[in-house]
This record gives sequence, structure tokens and C-alpha cells, in this order.
Amino acid sequence: MEIPSNDLNSTVANKNEVYTLPPIILYDNVPGGAGLVARLQYEEILKHSLEAALERVSGKCGCGENDSCYGCLRNYRNQFVHNFLQRGPISKYLQQVLNEW
Repeated sequence: MEIPSNDLNSTVANKNEVYTLPPIILYDNVPGGAGLVARLQYEEILKHSLEAALERVSGKCGCGENDSCYGCLRNYRNQFVHNFLQRGPISKYLQQVLNEW
């Protein structure tokens, strides 16, 4: 979407019996909102964004499935969890979301 990565944020809800996959919760990360999430209501933009995310965690960066690097998941803002970030589970999750599309 060509926006600064800190303007949009996300989390994954807890899995329960209603969903086969835990839902992704997206929100604008700027005061008052910037309407970025509203742009994702268009199916082609959301699908393209998920495909771009999957490409980023595809392993082309060279790290293992149980690791992460600055090429896939790590950045300055999440350095406090670098030891916990794993590219593999994210890749599998995104692949499953896109397969169920």
C-alpha cells in the first residue's frame, strides 16, 4: 500500500471454535485514524497485501523457519521480541489464509 509500516498495525485474535484460522485484526496506528484499514475493504487490495506479506516471509531472506531476520519479520520497533519471532508459522498461516480465499 506504500505507507509507512508504523501507520498500520495488526494482531491476531485468539483461536476459538468459530474460526478455522484465528482472525487478523487490523487497525490504523495514527491518532484519529488515517483510513488505511478502510482501503483494505477492497478485496484486490487486501489479497495483494496478504500475497506481499507471504512473499516477504517465504524464506528468500535466507533465515530458517524457526528464525527471523531484518529481511522478513524483524525491525527496530519489535527488537524486544526478536528471539521469539519465527518466519515459518507466519508463512504457513498466510498460505492457509490465501488457500481458503
